[in-house]
Formats: sequence, structure tokens, C-alpha cells
Amino acid sequence: MKLRKDQIHHLAFEGGGGKGAAYLGALGVMADPKVGLLKPANDGTTQGAVLDKTKVARISGASAGAITATLLACGYSLQEILQVVTSSELLKFYDPPRFYRPRIGKSRAISEFEEPSLAGRDGEEARKRFEVAKGIAHAVRVAASLIKQILSLIKIPIASFPTAFQTSIDSPEICERYVLSLLTDYGMYSGAGARRFFDDMIARKTIIGRTATHGVTFAQFLGTHQVDLQLVGTRLETGTAHYFSAVHTPDFRVADAVRISMSIPLLFKPVVIRKGDFPDDHDLVGTWVDGGLINNLPIHAFDDNDVISPHVLGVRLGVDGWTPIQSFGDFLGRLVDAALAGGEKGQIRTQQEQDQTLELPIGRLSTFEFSAPRDVINEAVKQSASATMAYFGLDQTTSSFLNKEFNITRR
Repeated sequence: MKLRKDQIHHLAFEGGGGKGAAYLGALGVMADPKVGLLKPANDGTTQGAVLDKTKVARISGASAGAITATLLACGYSLQEILQVVTSSELLKFYDPPRFYRPRIGKSRAISEFEEPSLAGRDGEEARKRFEVAKGIAHAVRVAASLIKQILSLIKIPIASFPTAFQTSIDSPEICERYVLSLLTDYGMYSGAGARRFFDDMIARKTIIGRTATHGVTFAQFLGTHQVDLQLVGTRLETGTAHYFSAVHTPDFRVADAVRISMSIPLLFKPVVIRKGDFPDDHDLVGTWVDGGLINNLPIHAFDDNDVISPHVLGVRLGVDGWTPIQSFGDFLGRLVDAALAGGEKGQIRTQQEQDQTLELPIGRLSTFEFSAPRDVINEAVKQSASATMAYFGLDQTTSSFLNKEFNITRR
């Protein structure tokens, strides 16, 4: 049987890149007094609603779900989360090509400049590998120039590609640098912009975070917000998913965990944790990428003796169905979706687990589009709100929320 509102004390958010904007519709319905998982603002408006921590004390998330989970647990309102997911600031996730990665556990001020290339540049063999990589990158630059010319000849706009790749195609020189970054650090984007963004967002709502030079840890986060936040990362050496939380990794920085959980392989550089970065009992040494690869819907974060908690509601992005492939961006998005599907459906093994999962339609939202147009977001929000109302058995004909246009502004 589906959960009643009074049974829900934990939330689990699935990963899905830019599709995470659909969560706004579900959260809006959860702010309805008839559900009450979020509490309205003092003026009674839905858009000012925040998480009711007396009812929901534990939240988990993977990839895009980690972003939503963190913002919600921090105390951001529905309108504030809307501004985050529609902000042009998210485009800074796709930072310029550069040869470093954020170092985990170090000061925010210097963390971006401390990690050497994963492929290494010391020694004769390393230098040879780097020269080979430079040759390949230059060849790709030439290919990018040809692709740009071909696209113009056959009238295919560069805008049909994901935003993350448009600049690379439009500028072969930048494309060359991204490919070199991919070959030397196993990812195009450093993730420094994303880490800095989440550090700042968490600090704004966390008193200790405003003065902490190393960012807010999970232990500090729990002590401040009284929410057990659990985020998922994948360790490549073992091919297993792990939880980052106040219980598992109390001294780990929350922003680092979000950065790990959203690190789509090859798009973002993996996060490497070396021996000595953290106490030995953390057991975190390894190469970390997107948690959604193995566990894209962390509904089992709060299991008791391997039995799903009867109080967790999993929120899933995108119901099964036919999705047309009309552009290269659609192709890449569905490719990533297919790769993450095993990490999602593998978590739903019984009818009870299915009943504890709310499935949200995502409209025209795309995995790679982190800052979608207003009309696309509004469409997805309404569809996901409708699905959430259906889950809780609410009367949709009397809902003012479904007829509401969100005030989306670009920053």
C-alpha cells in the first residue's frame, strides 16, 4: 500500500541532472496542509514553505537528488530552491578547462589549486603520455573545426547540442583544452565551480559555515540543522556505492560529498581521496564519481536490518516510457539515463518498495540542461505536482498550485 502522509519521516531523492527541477512540483504539493511535509511561510504562501523538521528528520539523495536533499535540509524555501535550480549560476558547473581538481578536505581558498593531474606529469613515461594526449587533443581540435563547418552546411544549429558542449563545438581551441583535460584528468570539467557553489549555499544557512575555512562537515551540519543528510558516491576501485553522512563520515565536508555525488563520469573529473586526507576509520581512499551509477535512488539509506524503513518515501525522476531522440543532446541525455537506470531500478526489489516510490514525469527537462527555460520548468512542475497529488489522493480540480506560474528569474 502507498504511504500515508503521517507515515513519512524520511525522503530519498533520485539523481537525474537537470531533470531535478521537477522536484519543485512534488515539494509544492508536500507543502499543502493536507500533506504537510513542508510548512508554509509565515504569510501562508506555498512558495515560502520550508521542510518541517518535526516530521521529516532524514533525507538522502544521489546526483541531482543530492543537490535537492542538501538545499532542503539546509532550510531553503521552495522559492529559494526554485531560484537555485533556475539560476545561471549553475552554468558555472561547466567551468573553463584547467589542469587541476579541487582537493578534498582542504581550505576553500586553496582547494582548487592543490591536486596534480591524475595521469601525472613527472618522469619520462608520464611526459610521453602527456605528449600523446596533446597530440590527440590537437587532432580533436581539427575535428571540431570540421564538425562546425559540416553543421553549418547541413543547417544543424549548434544549439541542438547540450549547453555543456556548445562552446566546445563553437570554439575548437577550447575543445582541444577540454579533450586534453579529459585525457589527463579523466573528466572535462574540474568541478571547482560546483564545489564552491555548494560551499557558499550551505554556509549561508549554517552559522558555523560563515566562518569555517574548510567548509561545513556532516557532523556540524547535523548539529545545526537537526536533519540526518545522507549522500551517495561511487568508489570506482571497488565498484560500490557508499553513504556520506554524520554517521558514516562525520568529518567530511558536505560540499565535497555533493560534488562527488553529482560527478557524471567523463563530464566531471573524478574526486580522488588519498591516504592521510581523513582519519583511517573513514575508509574513503579511492577514486569517486557519481553516486547514481550504483545507487541512483537511495531509498535504502535508512534500512533496518536490510529491510526498507516503512517511513521512507522515494522520489523518482521520469516514469518509464517512450522518449523521442530529436537531437544530439537528447541522445546523450538518454545515454546517461540508461547508464543510471540500473542504479535506480536495482533499489526497487519488492512491491512494498514500489509502493513507497513516487514517480514524477519530467516533461521536456533534460539531464544535461541544468538551467532550463521557464516554460519547460513550469510544464514539468505542473506534471510532477499532478503526479504527487495523485499519490496522496488529493483532489486536483480544487488545486490552485497546478494553475500557478512560478516566478522564475535569471541571476
